[in-house]
Order: sequence, then structure tokens, then C-alpha cells
Amino acid sequence: MIRRCEVELVASAIHRSGVADDVEKLLVLHHTGRPRELSVEVFFVGAVLVASRGLTLTLDNVHKALTRWIAPSVQNALGTRVKTESGVQSEPITIRQVRYLLSAIEKRLEFSVGYAPDLTDVEREIRSEALQSIIDKLIRASHPQTMPKSVSIAWDSSGVETFGSPRWAATPTSDAADADLDDV
Repeated sequence: MIRRCEVELVASAIHRSGVADDVEKLLVLHHTGRPRELSVEVFFVGAVLVASRGLTLTLDNVHKALTRWIAPSVQNALGTRVKTESGVQSEPITIRQVRYLLSAIEKRLEFSVGYAPDLTDVEREIRSEALQSIIDKLIRASHPQTMPKSVSIAWDSSGVETFGSPRWAATPTSDAADADLDDV
């Protein structure tokens, strides 16, 4: 069972990245018909939950993460449970809905020659850059905002904390003097 706090943490990172909005814009341009039950943001939450456990990123695992591995109350909050015709009870989304969303994303972002042979080189480059942008935004959002900047601190023979290399090299006599100071 995946805890609510972990789902909320992943959902906030996905939301912070803005990736879901970018992908929704790609999909809405070509979308006709009934609205999807599964949002892009929730799909990415499921994918990250699966990947964070070291499991194979398959549609079946994403579906299980969104419908079985989290509590029904969390599923309701995410919107992965849909109301039945009676409107009283809710049922989890189907794997077909997960497959449909991934297929729609693939149609807009796939750039390989084997899958989309009719694309020009310019269109392939645009799709490649769009996909790379999505990956970069997800990675950037996964880093904590309060991570300290990397700092290298070195200690020289003087025993003073410095941010660079010493002006003189340590000598055996200075090491002996340092050893004497340890006795004091």
C-alpha cells in the first residue's frame, strides 16, 4: 500500500513541473468526443510511483498503482474512481483508460521513423525537443527546492577553513607541530 503522503509528494512535484499542462495542450488540440476520465497529471503520478519502486513501467503497473496500491480515499482525491450510473458507489478506472491516454500521448510525441514514417525531419526534431523538455521538467521538479548548493571546503596545514588550495604546501615540520598541538 502506498501512503497518502507519498502520493501527495509525487503529485505536488508533477504539478510543480507543469508537464501535465504542456501535454494536455498537445492533446486538446486534436481531441474530439467525450472527456477523458484520467488526467495527464494523475497518469504521470502513477508512472512515477511505479518507477520509484524500481518496477517495470508497464500500463498494468501504472493501473495497479492508481487503483490497487493506494487507498480508495486517495483514489477519490486523485479522480481515479469514477461514479457509477447510480451515482452512489465509485469504481476505479479501467486499464483501457490508461492505455487510451498513453496512446494519445504517443501519437503526439512519438518521433521514430518506424512509428511515424510520414514526419519530416523538422517535425521529428520538434517532437524530440518536446519530449526532452517533458523529461527535463520532471527531473527538475523532482529535486528538493531547498537543496544546498555544492561547496568544496579544504583544510590546509594551517588548520584554517578555506575555500581554495593552500598558498604553500604542507611540510613534515608543520605536521609535527600539528601533532604537538593535539597533545595540548
